[in-house]
Amino acid sequence: MVAFAYGVVGWHAPMAVKYVVIVAASLAVILVVYEVGVRRTRVTRFLFGMRTDPPAKPAS
Repeated sequence: MVAFAYGVVGWHAPMAVKYVVIVAASLAVILVVYEVGVRRTRVTRFLFGMRTDPPAKPAS
């Protein structure tokens, strides 16, 4: 994220646009890392204090 922000700071755009782009990109990266890296593996679920087996979805 720091490398991305470093690249955005060099843009010739208003400060507000840079801020919004950095915040939106950071949020997107964090959500993807959480979804793929934390919620989907048993080891990381355990390390983050979550149930190791996600609850089953109720039948419709």
